[in-house]
Amino acid sequence: MARVTADAVEAELEGDHGVVDGLEVTCAKCGHTVEVYGATQQSAKRGGVMLSEECPRGERNFYVVYGVDLDRDEEEPDDDVVRFDRVF
Repeated sequence: MARVTADAVEAELEGDHGVVDGLEVTCAKCGHTVEVYGATQQSAKRGGVMLSEECPRGERNFYVVYGVDLDRDEEEPDDDVVRFDRVF
């Protein structure tokens, strides 16, 4: 099992009852992307698990997910990508 990074970015996803906040989590190794509902660290963790389960190369990687800072203050400058705490 290889250790692989993944990037999470906020996205608006189609849900059963309209548009909802979510994350797009992309494997840095192969570029495969999964969508998860919610924009929390738990959502990012779920994205890492989904990447491991759905790897198009058949690999079972351990994903360390990085992405937007969910705890940032709205008045702070908007950074493109900020590290999540390690999610699993």
